[in-house]
Amino acid sequence: MQTSKPNIKIAAILTCFNRKEKTIACIEQLKNQVSHGVDLSVIVTDDGSTDGTADAISKRWNDVTVLFGDGNLYWTRGMRLAMDFAMVQKVDFIWWVNDDTMMDSDALSRMLSVFTDKKTSESDAPIIVGAIRDEKSQKLTYGGFLHTNPVIHPLRFQFLPVSDTPQRCDVFNGNCVLIPAKVVETIGPLDTASIHSTGDFEYALRARKFGFEAWVVPNYVGRCSRNPEKGTWKDMSLSLLKRYKLLFSTKGIPVSQRFHYYKKHGGPFWIFIFPLVYFRPIMMSVQHVFSTRNSS
Repeated sequence: MQTSKPNIKIAAILTCFNRKEKTIACIEQLKNQVSHGVDLSVIVTDDGSTDGTADAISKRWNDVTVLFGDGNLYWTRGMRLAMDFAMVQKVDFIWWVNDDTMMDSDALSRMLSVFTDKKTSESDAPIIVGAIRDEKSQKLTYGGFLHTNPVIHPLRFQFLPVSDTPQRCDVFNGNCVLIPAKVVETIGPLDTASIHSTGDFEYALRARKFGFEAWVVPNYVGRCSRNPEKGTWKDMSLSLLKRYKLLFSTKGIPVSQRFHYYKKHGGPFWIFIFPLVYFRPIMMSVQHVFSTRNSS
């Protein structure tokens, strides 16, 4: 008697903080995924939300797992907590999702299709990346990247334009990434030294060093606008002192995080390259002054 093939087990994981409406909408989109032969679970790390996110999730779904942080996990540590939990459940894939990203209903099935297409004896666990578009402009906001100068500056990348065919990428944003369990078992979990902004790139670079390929799915799989610059260190309406405080904050580019990331992946010239970003607020201010004078 022929037995049926067991369903593929996939855990979609996301981290949230005080974005209840977006988080609920994101989970709703995940629940509406159309993909036959798949058991999809959802794991959410609520990193100290005070807007009732966890309660809203529990009231709406009894099969969504909610893990809790104290507000100091941020993206990388929150996702690592969810990844660790998912791996204990013996899943086949972990699906990174940002809670402000709205997935198209066929996103998962298309990602699995590319996985099947790119799986070979030499590369049996390809990572699959979904390109994300802006809701209004329909332009690329998140997805895959390629090195621009891997010898001199291994940590400088450019966006990989969306294509009608799968494309290999060097690193990727964490908004929509399907990671085979074998990758996690081989290279380990997210590096929590990369607290927030470099966690996804660091994981991609580490996977690449272990020989795992990453492929971007043709066309777009979801919608998400880019994070606004207002209120960040790039906000030119703020004073230079305020911008520097934001630059060194946890959600900016803290020195310890950048030092660790560049030392680990920055190549032979990392010590000369890693501090350059800390001159950018001054250079931006100078450029702003000159552009203002020229326009007046």
